[in-house]
Amino acid sequence: MAPETQPGKLLDSHGQPIKHSRVKLDFTINIPTLISIITLSAGLATWGVRTYYEMSARTDRNTYDLAVLQDRIRTVETQVTQVRADNSTSVQALRGEIRVDLLEIKGTLKDLMFRGNNNRQLNEWSR
Repeated sequence: MAPETQPGKLLDSHGQPIKHSRVKLDFTINIPTLISIITLSAGLATWGVRTYYEMSARTDRNTYDLAVLQDRIRTVETQVTQVRADNSTSVQALRGEIRVDLLEIKGTLKDLMFRGNNNRQLNEWSR
């Protein structure tokens, strides 16, 4: 005779109803489990080491790029200093030339004004 099954009740391997319907875990370690654990551990270790070396290489590249940029900044700063000095010299020279030109114009105007008292229009214009 087949054991009677009641709906919603689980039977064990001997046909007896299971009193507790909890999930039971099998904690035995067998060869496939060991191989899986070793494979996962090796994969995780490989990924960690590769990630570390990639980050280290990226840091080295960034350090090199930073050194190159600092050299370029120093070069640009030197060039800016030279341009400022050249501009200052050019401005001083231009001021001197303008000063000389203005003195020449002033002298010419004085000559024109005092050439004779007949040029009243010029005297009135220069005041």
